[in-house]
Amino acid sequence: MSKSAQRLSLKLCLGFSIGTVGVSIMLNAVTAYFPAFMSTVLGQSPEIAGYLLMGSKLFDALIDVAVGAMSDRTRSRWGRRKPYLLAGGLLSAISFLMIFNPLTTGEHALVPYMIAALLVYSLAYSLFNVPYMAMPAELTNGFHERTRLLSIRTVFVSIGQLLSMAGTAALINCGGGSEQGYALMGLIMALIIGGAM
Repeated sequence: MSKSAQRLSLKLCLGFSIGTVGVSIMLNAVTAYFPAFMSTVLGQSPEIAGYLLMGSKLFDALIDVAVGAMSDRTRSRWGRRKPYLLAGGLLSAISFLMIFNPLTTGEHALVPYMIAALLVYSLAYSLFNVPYMAMPAELTNGFHERTRLLSIRTVFVSIGQLLSMAGTAALINCGGGSEQGYALMGLIMALIIGGAM
């Protein structure tokens, strides 16, 4: 039976789609909460937070090309995408924890620390997401099966968005809305990110 004629199993579709929960949390929670965390909790100017976030997004745009090229050329016993998914998933959880549980809050060390944390975050996001988004075309040649796969993924995008906005807000409030709240949110969401990815 040709690849285009095979129906993808529900297990494969769900296994593929759940990774997007971590991607959604990474993207949405950092974009929404990092500036507030930096300014209201860590006492930095919103301008600095904005510049740091912008720099990480520019780095992400550059690193995407390199990760895509490396992923396309990789040959391993696990395939060409899975090693990047594993590395990206682990680094994503670590970087999320780094961002919302900073090891230092000292006046001179915080900004360099956050630069490093955001660069790890951007690298991790690219390591996972670039190969991840290349996979549907490799899982099936069938238009209808690829549409079905991406439709199921869309359900998990919604779950990730709900967790990244409402779930994170609830955890921050549960921790008192202060540094402890962000630390609690960072830890729990890092575990979800690592597990989903």
